[in-house]
Amino acid sequence: MNTLQIKTFQSKNGSALLTVMGIVLLIAALAAGVVALGRQQVFSSVRLRDYVKAQMIAEAGVNDAYNLMKTNFTARPSTLPKEFECGIGETGTYNIVVNTVTNDINAASIISTGYYGTASAMVRADVKNYPIATINGAPVQGGGNPYGFAILSGGNLGWAGNSDMQMSNGFMHCNGNYSANGNNIVWGNVESCLGISLVGGATIKGIGKAPSVSGGTIGTRITNNVPVVAIPDIDLTPYYNVALANGQVFQTGKVLSGIVSPPGGVMWVNGTMSIGNGTFTGSFIATGAIDMQTTGNNTITLNKVNRYPVLVSRDGSITIKQVKTLTFNGLIYVKTGSLDKQGNGEVMGTGAIIAAGNVSKNGGWSGLVYSDPTPVPPGGSMVNSSDKTVITAWQD
Repeated sequence: MNTLQIKTFQSKNGSALLTVMGIVLLIAALAAGVVALGRQQVFSSVRLRDYVKAQMIAEAGVNDAYNLMKTNFTARPSTLPKEFECGIGETGTYNIVVNTVTNDINAASIISTGYYGTASAMVRADVKNYPIATINGAPVQGGGNPYGFAILSGGNLGWAGNSDMQMSNGFMHCNGNYSANGNNIVWGNVESCLGISLVGGATIKGIGKAPSVSGGTIGTRITNNVPVVAIPDIDLTPYYNVALANGQVFQTGKVLSGIVSPPGGVMWVNGTMSIGNGTFTGSFIATGAIDMQTTGNNTITLNKVNRYPVLVSRDGSITIKQVKTLTFNGLIYVKTGSLDKQGNGEVMGTGAIIAAGNVSKNGGWSGLVYSDPTPVPPGGSMVNSSDKTVITAWQD
């Protein structure tokens, strides 16, 4: 091989080496870029995951504060970090700040900041409290609070026969029709979701409000829509537990008369209950119907204990007949059925009557003084059911 051939060979080898090295460098650069991009994607995925969880935690903080304020709107927690379980073995925290709104004691802003891993997220909700309007402790018409009426009927209200009922501070409400006939005077207010019909001498001395109002004499006649009021679904389990603990659960129908005061303040009957002459102090609950009837036109007196309902029919109805005078103090609650007062005799009560079905009376009824009947179960606490607290705005 001559000198020229040797130089040419060396030149080719050098070029090939440079080419290979360039390719290797290019592959290495591409590999480094792929690795860097992969790491960036992993970091971004982790960051996104942490942010989503932080946002969920912040939303949980808003819900916690909102639930607290629904129970008691005046409770405005200060900044409060809290551990929040996000998944198995994973926790985060949130901070809650509740700010009041200037010149509006019924408005507030909940700001919740959630933290998870390296991420944080903030969620804000504006909250408004709408207290029910009252006059002398009773709701203004259409208030919507189920415990704010002297009589609340999920069906119709039928008021027949002669009576002069004093109910100056309360409303009667029915989700159906209100009809009255005879020399029947109500010294109070009546509202109906369907219509009010008065026949003969039937009179409403206060407000009569319904989509249609006809006949009779009404102090203030208002033709307008009336919203439906939901019948409350009272949980009776705590009362059963008290009765069970005190040996006051009976598996067959029960007939009561005389002076009865069950230990623990609650009697539970699986079946029907008959109540005759006497004084009954406590909460008397039957899964079936309850009949109140006296002999010789005698009286029945029902007195509440604590803030327990004084008389409850869970799956049946309540009937009052041939009772010279029924006097009660507290809440009479018919969870699924109706209440029917038949024949002569007077009813005088302080508290309220709530029935899922119809409420009807024929004969006398002297008066019903409204008193807030909101029940407090054994071991429970009072909830301000008069107010409605809602979220008016939400911002993630």
